Amino acid sequence: MLGAAALGGASALPMPVLAQDGTARRSFTIRGAGMNLGRQINRVTREGSRLTSEVEIDIDVKLLGVRLYSYRMENREEWVDGELISIEAETIENQDDRDFVQARRTSQGLEVNGSKFDGVITDQIATTTYWTKAFLDRQLWLSTQGGEQYQVAFGAPTRTTYRTGEGEVEATRYRVLGDLELSLYYDLNREWIGTSFRVQGRNVRISADELSQPLAPLWFTA
Repeated sequence: MLGAAALGGASALPMPVLAQDGTARRSFTIRGAGMNLGRQINRVTREGSRLTSEVEIDIDVKLLGVRLYSYRMENREEWVDGELISIEAETIENQDDRDFVQARRTSQGLEVNGSKFDGVITDQIATTTYWTKAFLDRQLWLSTQGGEQYQVAFGAPTRTTYRTGEGEVEATRYRVLGDLELSLYYDLNREWIGTSFRVQGRNVRISADELSQPLAPLWFTA
């Protein structure tokens, strides 16, 4: 058997550094117009170079027992070495309006079949799940609702605090510009803790309920 010593020691065989294996889950509350609108659940699992991201969003707005608005999304993404290789997502809005995204990576690129876009994407892409700060290094984002692409840019990051289910947390705010306009908040450990944006002139906030089970170590190596 040929050992490492015969090849000049282990340092002669550099190994790729991977983020840690494991599974983490975080829940988020969606608020707007002074009320709870719904919840979001993120689950991330890593096994070696493969990472699975799952998102469930459930919004149900009622007034005096009358449903004013509903929104449900289920999304599953597969990533390998930081590259999106597949996505399966479905959104039902107001119980009957359906959007979807189905995509697979082939030798041609990411082949997307969506309710808002059909085609091949060859550029490096992020998705509108926002859960990893690594997405801020990418200028093309894929909508997990209909499959369309957004060209984005970013304003200067600012230090601030952001209210979570465990109180105010020190954070960095990144203002997203271009085809999307919203603010993303990451804590000092690069954890996504929330998003704020405006819908029909009203502020909407998504904020983490708890700060346990960190997601960032499943993407970042250090």
